[in-house]
Amino acid sequence: MLASSILFSSSISPLGPMGEFMSTLTSTLFPFRSTSSNVRNSNVICHQSPLSSSRSRRKHRLSSWWSDYNLSMAHFIYFTSPGVLAMLGKDRVALYVLMMEECDPEKCTASKLVKFNLAKPIYRVKDVPRGCIVLNPLAGEVLSIKDGEIALRHGVLAVDCSWKNAEDFFNRVRIKGLHRRLPRLIAVNPINFGNPHILSTAEALASSLYILGFREQARDVLSIFKWGPHFFDVNKELLGETR
Repeated sequence: MLASSILFSSSISPLGPMGEFMSTLTSTLFPFRSTSSNVRNSNVICHQSPLSSSRSRRKHRLSSWWSDYNLSMAHFIYFTSPGVLAMLGKDRVALYVLMMEECDPEKCTASKLVKFNLAKPIYRVKDVPRGCIVLNPLAGEVLSIKDGEIALRHGVLAVDCSWKNAEDFFNRVRIKGLHRRLPRLIAVNPINFGNPHILSTAEALASSLYILGFREQARDVLSIFKWGPHFFDVNKELLGETR
């Protein structure tokens, strides 16, 4: 019912698709809650008199738009919070990439994730979100499904740098967060195909999501690569051991 209401809604919000979506979602979940547009319409009916000047009309339209904007933003913040997303079956882990810009942009899997809005780029260590899971090949503890709640709350970070510089980077730079390493997995990306452990950034993030229990999102991450789906086939047994 919820999906059909959203897809076949005929009302068009002045705030665009997001405003329309939030308005429809709210009216479906909370049918007895009045929106700002309802209040505005009731006021017009009560007064039954047109605005006297164009200046007043502009002021009225601006006030109405601002009310709708605040309401839509409040709905957006509420409905995208981890708890509500989980309730609606929309669990999504925030993915971050610390961009060291050491590879060819055309071959960089991290850049493609950012391009498709599947990960958020970070360019300074101090901007790394507190409490997030940091994928670190030198970490003492292996990532497991027990870390799923932390990932959902704070996100997962991968460092996009050359494997030649990875050990030096993690020994030299201290990143605040929960450091975890991935288990032994086989790379499928064209550059390091068949090599154990030497995963691309996209493979590292996708495998971490899979291990943490967010398998649909894991497949979404690699779906933008031609070789992506093959990664799970090659590592099926290895990923199964991490359950």
